[in-house]
Amino acid sequence: MPREGERIPTQLAVTTARGGERWDRRFGDEGFVTEQDAGDDGRLHERFGRVELRLDLRAAGGTLRFEPAGAVFRVGRHAVPIPGWLAPRVSGGVSAEGDRARVEVEVRAPLVGLVVRYSGSIALSEALA
Repeated sequence: MPREGERIPTQLAVTTARGGERWDRRFGDEGFVTEQDAGDDGRLHERFGRVELRLDLRAAGGTLRFEPAGAVFRVGRHAVPIPGWLAPRVSGGVSAEGDRARVEVEVRAPLVGLVVRYSGSIALSEALA
């Protein structure tokens, strides 16, 4: 996970991968990569390592919100549910700000607390290039 700080130079590269997308985030010199795809359950699935989060997407007040809807531990093609009291939780959203997108993300783990929180805006032309 990236170190705590403000105004850290950030880069995002989104590429196609295994029927979904690979999100490669750089916070200064540190990276954080996840893979995302549309699950058969109608939810967004986001994986990092063997953990896969299930997220509901909801539009509200001009913002696309993503809300926790469960998590699994991946072992090959098998998905072992992680009990809610033990599962990491991601929440946040994205909204338009002219030619930019405003992003806010927070990740918490029940036994750890806040894992990472970031917010900021990204130029859409850069994100789509």
